[in-house]
Amino acid sequence: MRPDRASHKGAGAPGVVLSEDYEAVLREAFRRWNEGNFEGTTELMHPQVEWRTAGLFPDLAPAYSGREGVQKFWRDFTAPWEEIVLEPLRFEVTGDVAIVDARFRARGRGGIEVDITLFNRFVRRGGLTYLVQSHPSREEAVAAAELDIRAS
Repeated sequence: MRPDRASHKGAGAPGVVLSEDYEAVLREAFRRWNEGNFEGTTELMHPQVEWRTAGLFPDLAPAYSGREGVQKFWRDFTAPWEEIVLEPLRFEVTGDVAIVDARFRARGRGGIEVDITLFNRFVRRGGLTYLVQSHPSREEAVAAAELDIRAS
């Protein structure tokens, strides 16, 4: 997937959101999430958003639907951790599809510490994120994003 930072196609047209703007929205979502503002984060998502997990963490459903479902995912995801920080490391945005590599640092309630990179694919419709899928590898996220781009 290639970054789409130089494109200004549609600039100034009503309802058109440039790729740079989608990155800004995603950065804002990560900021809100790290502050624990899950409701504020889901306000940036489509009401019928779907969040698909990568299967890396036990006790999570394969998918969560709707804003309330995403908030449930976050409650389930954060429950075993005393502290979590998601640090976005890299954004690749092409049109309405983005891949974000994010560093996940956490300390569990039992003292275990985790420091890994997660790979999330975001797809938006009508200016709002309607699909988020976590992938175990960057390669899988890129391959899925390329399919999204061809389908749009």
